[in-house]
Amino acid sequence: MKKITLLLTLLISVFGFSQNNPIDFETGGNGSTWTWNVFENNSNPALEFVANPNSTGNSTTTVAKFTALQTGQPWAGCESAHGSPLGIFDLSASNAIIKIWVYKPVISDVGIKLVTPTGGARPEKKVANTLINQWEELTFDFTNYIGLGETTGLDQIVVLPDYNLSGRTQNNICYFDQITFSAATPAPTGPELPLTFESSTLTYTFTDFGGAITTKVANPDATGGNTSATVAKTVKGASGVPSETWAGSSISLGSPIDFTSSQVIKIKTWSPQSGITVRLKLEKLSDPNVFVEQDATTTVANSWEELTFTFAGIVNANNYQKVVVFFDFGTAQSGATYYFDDVMLVPSIVETLELPLTFESSTLTYTFTDFGGAITTKVANPDATGGNTSATVAKTVKGASGVPSETWAGSSISLGSPIDFTSSQVIKIKTWSPQAGITVRLKLENLANGAIFVEQDATTTVANAWEELTFTFAGIVNANNYQKVVVFFDFGTAQSGTSYYFDDVMLETTASTSLFKSFKINLYPNPTSNVLNIESLGTIQTISVYNVLGQEVINKSLNSTSTSLDVSSLNSGIYVVKTVVDGVTSSTKFIKQ
Repeated sequence: MKKITLLLTLLISVFGFSQNNPIDFETGGNGSTWTWNVFENNSNPALEFVANPNSTGNSTTTVAKFTALQTGQPWAGCESAHGSPLGIFDLSASNAIIKIWVYKPVISDVGIKLVTPTGGARPEKKVANTLINQWEELTFDFTNYIGLGETTGLDQIVVLPDYNLSGRTQNNICYFDQITFSAATPAPTGPELPLTFESSTLTYTFTDFGGAITTKVANPDATGGNTSATVAKTVKGASGVPSETWAGSSISLGSPIDFTSSQVIKIKTWSPQSGITVRLKLEKLSDPNVFVEQDATTTVANSWEELTFTFAGIVNANNYQKVVVFFDFGTAQSGATYYFDDVMLVPSIVETLELPLTFESSTLTYTFTDFGGAITTKVANPDATGGNTSATVAKTVKGASGVPSETWAGSSISLGSPIDFTSSQVIKIKTWSPQAGITVRLKLENLANGAIFVEQDATTTVANAWEELTFTFAGIVNANNYQKVVVFFDFGTAQSGTSYYFDDVMLETTASTSLFKSFKINLYPNPTSNVLNIESLGTIQTISVYNVLGQEVINKSLNSTSTSLDVSSLNSGIYVVKTVVDGVTSSTKFIKQ
């Protein structure tokens, strides 16, 4: 008996105390073959494993799908079976950071809990997603539970995908994927981007060369361009002796800059002269011969402005950890003073394939999937008259190969994210047909499941001219995430080489296709603790910030494409930024830490 007990002890010590990681739901991976129990969700529909609805941000093939029912409890969720699927492990510094990718139609908390075989557990950790209908990785820090009760011999994970104590207004389909366990990241040994120079605990150590001296000082011009309290000051030729033309200063970061999601750095600068060159150089800490550099030019004098440095194609593996700033590069100076602040990575305003489909972009790829003998391509507008003067449109040839097409021949195009029918359920399309009285069918599909679809028909009324057709999807279920647009010309009739055209596929509430790009609002950093930067491709007229109670906490009028808000006095939580850009109102969320 002693030998058996000893053997079991050895087996547990060798094999038992580890968790299967990652939980990725892929064939041959972890999760999809496990037993998952759904709880507190009314009829408790089973956890499903389905095709990834959107590969942008998370490129895995299979993900978990949880349908949070409107009639379910706010804490409805799913849990793995106790025992062997997850493995048995103790919470420690090596596994206390849990990350999970989520794709949700609403903003709400996601909860994670770890459970012992007897059902014991510490309270769940909750983190809210900040994006809707986009993949986002959330991080849960369990380090403060290490060493406490109910944190050893863990063998179950609980996921609460839509933890919303306010209740749901509809069924929310939530996807999650790539659950990982990892060690806590050591605290950085130095400052990180963004460099705001506001910390009272960090040491900002500058290395000067060529006759420049940089120090941290009070902001000498705390106006609308930069209202922060402290900035960096560079004096070129500080000793009274003319500086070198290449004089500057560097600062080393606590860890390399991560260019995974952005390759654009912005810096606020103050110069006594416009038209000077500001050079930004990034170096590898251990080898200064590994570097990249970009120049920008000041456009104002004696005022703050933000300069942009784009490092397209930068190699992240080079571990750039030193930031070097040169003012008036190429010119010697004797005592000229400059300032800089808020050195930060910023996400670019990425153009994605969304409604309205105008086919005008030179950077987007319009990929059509054809079927039944139809072929659709992007072409020059063959009839740029009053009905549609745009330059490029989509052309569909039905029976393009000379062989009669199927009666149901058509083409589809997938969007970057599902269509949002919150404010409108009407789609309009400009069409050109050689014949009046034909049926044009518009079908909308769920990207991951073609069996989830809606379709409507409209009839052309003119021949050889552009007209706008209307398709009303009354009562459409937004949570079905319709992301594929399918167009059929002369539905129900076979054709041999007949050409049709369509353009400007848009929700009826879209005010203007020419203004669409200006609607896009970029907030960064998000989350933030002090300053929120706001950018648009159009002119921002007003900005209002509301808390979760609907109370307006900030209001600002302006007439520019960018601004910064001081949010340091706001309580932590989720806020809504309502902007009016070129006369069009839109809302975006951010998190105040």
